[in-house]
Amino acid sequence: MSNSNIQTSELEWIEQVRQLMTDLARYSLADIPQLPPSVSDRVSPLLERAKVVQKDTALTPQQREWVDSVRKLLLELFAQTLSDRPHLPDNLDRRALALADKARQLQDTAAAPPASEPAPASEPPAATANTNPIDELRQQIRREWATSNNANAPEWQQLMNLLDVAEGLYRRAKG
Repeated sequence: MSNSNIQTSELEWIEQVRQLMTDLARYSLADIPQLPPSVSDRVSPLLERAKVVQKDTALTPQQREWVDSVRKLLLELFAQTLSDRPHLPDNLDRRALALADKARQLQDTAAAPPASEPAPASEPPAATANTNPIDELRQQIRREWATSNNANAPEWQQLMNLLDVAEGLYRRAKG
């Protein structure tokens, strides 16, 4: 799933996984942690697609590891939806946030121009007409996170999760 090899269907699957992981993290961090109400309807198709994506020979080892982690969590969730007494998988909030963040990174990598085609130097990034302010903020936060003395703090993941929520609201408002 590198820049040139990532397919539209895989990008759609990655986005659906990111949205589900964001929802899972949000619901597991709530005052009364629980599984989202629509999780059973969303897990099965994502799990089926994960099997197909796993067979992609263009995957890097890191991407294959991410897909395996997603599939493992989806299997756990599927088992919980079939259970008489469903409960949250262990460390669901952290696992879901980490998987959602990696999904965002995969999306950003796929959207980035290839290294052989540099972006036009005459136009600064902030001056482009289609700039998403959430993306700009995300990039600034990632830079801060990378240079932070406390880069392993869970607050960074929570902040990225909040940005994902804000981006969803922004997209809906923008229409």
